[in-house]
Order: sequence, then structure tokens, then C-alpha cells
Amino acid sequence: MRERLGGEPRDTVCASYSPPLQLAVLGLAAGGVAGPVLDVGCGRDAALVRRLRLAGVEVQGIDRIAPEGVDGVLAADWLDFDYGDGVWGTVVSHLGLSLHFLRHHLADGPAAESLALAHAGAYARILRSLRVGGSFAYVPALPFVEALLPDRGSPAYRCERIFPPEGLSTPALRALREDTGLDLAPASRVWRTT
Repeated sequence: MRERLGGEPRDTVCASYSPPLQLAVLGLAAGGVAGPVLDVGCGRDAALVRRLRLAGVEVQGIDRIAPEGVDGVLAADWLDFDYGDGVWGTVVSHLGLSLHFLRHHLADGPAAESLALAHAGAYARILRSLRVGGSFAYVPALPFVEALLPDRGSPAYRCERIFPPEGLSTPALRALREDTGLDLAPASRVWRTT
């Protein structure tokens, strides 16, 4: 990882992906998401937010590079955002928060450690922000965090792994998996049960 990305973390902006691709990778259907929805890292064009709004879904998007003048989209940093408590029916983050969290978790150095802890805090706040029965769907999966989900007598959260549809397993994805040793394809969906 250090050979490819360097010793210290740096800001990166991910590419934009079509809303149908995002929903497919996250195991969601446009009409099947429970509102209100929050798109964490909605991107420069907020495409998923726009698509869900057109479908009549109550949705908000946040991103540091969010576009101005788009209904329901805020320029905000996911590390500092006030997610609330018991607010969201669905929170999604396609190659956003969890990808950056994974990157900082795997890197060495004080900056990476500090950013990994900040992402862990945001992840915990997102889980608390879910309504009972709500879910947080994200890719890539974070098995090192998911193993630590709280269990207070009865599980407060349930995690399921979501594998991409067959048509989304491309040669480039397989090459990346072989090159890095990381399997970035599975998504996760964490449900708040109590």
C-alpha cells in the first residue's frame, strides 16, 4: 500500500459513478430505500441524490466538494457532520467514507492513525444516526470494524455482506484484487435492530 500511495495519507477525490451502478453495488433498489436517505460523499454532481429525489425519495447528500444550488445537498465534511440520533432510514456511502477509512487504517504514521480514528468516530455516529430498522450501506466493506459492532445482550446491529452482481466483476477489478491483495468488491449493510 505504501509503495502505491506513499507514506502519509493525502486527500483524494473519487470518480463519479452512475446511480444505477451505485445502487446495484450497495444491494439497493431506488424504490426500496427507507427514507430519509443520507448520501455520505455524494460527489461533485450528487447524481444519486438527484436520482432518488426524482423518484420521490426524501434524500440529503453531503460532500466537501458538493455542488451549490442543488436541493438537499450540503458542502460538509463527513468527519465533522452532525448526523443526529435516530434520524435516517438509510445512509449510503459508495466508495466514500469506508474507502478512506480503509486507506487510513492500512497506512502507517501519526497522520494516518489520527485520520483512522476520526473515521471510526464518524462511522459510530452514523450508526447512532440510524432509525431502528434503518441501515448503513457502504462499499468497500470494513470487516475490521464490523467485528466490533456493539452487542448489548441482544445485538443492536446486524451486518450483512453484499457481493456485486455477476456483471460487475470486471477484469480491472480482478487485477486490482491481485495487485493489492484487497478485495474491494463486497459492500456491507449494517442494520440498526434496537
